[in-house]
Amino acid sequence: MKVIKSVSLLAVGFAAAAFCSTAQAQNKQAKNVILFIGDGMGHAQVEAAVFQKYGTKRDDQGNPPKLSFEKFPFLGYTTNFSSDSFVTDSSAAGTALASGQKTNNGVLGVTPDGRKPDTIADIAKAQGQAVGILSSVGFNHATPGAFFAHSDSRNDYDEITSQVFTADNPADVLIGGGIYSKTWTDDLLEAEAAKNDIKIFTIDNLNDLTPDKVGKSRVLGYFDETNNKQLDYITSRTAASREPRLVELTTRTLDLLMARADDKGFFLMVEGGSIDWACHANMAGPAIGEVLEFDAAIAATLEVLKQRNELENTMIVVTADHETGGLTLVGPYKKTLEQAPVQYNFSSTNHTGIPVMVWAQGPGAQTLNGKNDQTHVFEAMKAAITPQAGMGR
Repeated sequence: MKVIKSVSLLAVGFAAAAFCSTAQAQNKQAKNVILFIGDGMGHAQVEAAVFQKYGTKRDDQGNPPKLSFEKFPFLGYTTNFSSDSFVTDSSAAGTALASGQKTNNGVLGVTPDGRKPDTIADIAKAQGQAVGILSSVGFNHATPGAFFAHSDSRNDYDEITSQVFTADNPADVLIGGGIYSKTWTDDLLEAEAAKNDIKIFTIDNLNDLTPDKVGKSRVLGYFDETNNKQLDYITSRTAASREPRLVELTTRTLDLLMARADDKGFFLMVEGGSIDWACHANMAGPAIGEVLEFDAAIAATLEVLKQRNELENTMIVVTADHETGGLTLVGPYKKTLEQAPVQYNFSSTNHTGIPVMVWAQGPGAQTLNGKNDQTHVFEAMKAAITPQAGMGR
C-alpha cells in the first residue's frame, strides 16, 4: 500500500508539474502575433482541400489527414454578423477582426457612431513592433484595408490608397496581389512613395524585396501581371507566369519584419483573398487550390519561425471573415474516394451566415477555444501582446 501510495503521489506530482508548465506557457505574453484570414473559407472549403490532397486515408494512429493549421492545439468558431446584416461582408468582418468593433456592411474601420477605432496593427506599432499586412488580392481591398484605413465606403479605393501615405499608417510592409484604383497611376504612386520613404515593389523588382535592399524604408508591393487585381489562381498558373506565390510573399514579408523587429516582435496579417472570389463564382477547383496555397503559406511560416527560434514566442491564429458560396460536400454516396472524386454543391453565389472556424496556437491561443464572436479574435490578439490587458479568459 505504501508503494502504491508513493507512486500515486509521484504521479500527481508529475501531473501538477506538467499542468503548471502548460499554464505558464499559455499565460506568457506573445512576442509576435500572426493572423491568417482565409477570405470566404468555411469549414467545407477546408475539408474539401484535405480530401482532394490526401483522400480519407488515416495514419498509423488512426488520425484523419489534416492541413498544417488543423494540427494546432486550440479550436473554436465564431459568429460574424455585422451591425446591420446577419450576413456580413468583408469590410465589416475585417473591421471586427482588426479592431474588435462591429460596423455596417460596406464600411471600413468606422463604427456606426462614427468612431475610428485603433486596430491590432496600430496597437502593435504603438508598442514599437514591426507591422506587415499582406493579401493575395488588392492591398486596398476590404480585408487588408481594415487593418490600416478608415473609410465610410470600402469602394472608395483611391481614398483608401491615399491613407497608405499618411503618418499614422501602421504598416512597415503592405503588399497585395494588385491594386484597385481610378486615379492612382504607377507614376503617382512612385512620386508619393518617394516623399514618404516608401519603396515600391512589382514583378519587375521582386528579387530586390529583401532586408538588405529595403533597409529601414517602408514597403508597398503589388504584383498583378494580368490586370485582374489579384495573384492568379494557383490552378490556372502557366509556366510563363511571373507572379509570385502567396507563400513566397509571406516568407519574404517575414524576413523583412524580423530584420526590423529587434526584440520587440511583430504583427503580421496574411489574407488568402482569392478563396472568396472563386467561391463567389462557384468554382470548386480554384477555391480548393487557393485553400491549399493558403495552407502552404502557413506551413512555410511555421518552418521559418522554427528555424528562427520564434515559434514558441508567436501567437498564430487562422480563421475566415465569413463563408462564401454555401459549399457542401454531397458525394460520392455509396462509393469511396478511391472510386469517385468528391462531389460539391454551392447553394449561393454570395456570403452566408455560417459561423467560421478558428485554429490557434502559441501564447494566448487557448482563449479562442469554443464559441465566440468574431470580435473576440481581436481581443485575444490584443491581450496576447499587451501586458496590461491580461490573457483574457
